[in-house]
Order: sequence, then C-alpha cells, then structure tokens
Amino acid sequence: MGIAHDNGADTLNASTILPIVFIFDFFIRHAFLLCHPFSIFHLFAEAATKDLP
Repeated sequence: MGIAHDNGADTLNASTILPIVFIFDFFIRHAFLLCHPFSIFHLFAEAATKDLP
C-alpha cells in the first residue's frame, strides 16, 4: 500500500506541474502573437470590429 501510495503521489505531482508549464508556455507564446501587429489574432480582431459602427 505504501509503495502504491508513493507512486500515486508522484503521478499527481507530474499531472499538476506539467499543465502549469504548458499553460505558462501557452500564455508567453500568445502574448507575443497578440502584440505582433501582423498576428492572426490582430487580423481577426480587426475583421471582427470592422463591422461595428
């Protein structure tokens, strides 16, 4: 039981740390893309707001 519990704790740590790393990397990449004047997000925002009065 003790060994199985330790393995469960290691798996829990990996499953909680990895998503944080991916989300952190995701926000860094998208922050750069959002600030880039020729990013697809910027072009989409212009297209979406072009029809507004």
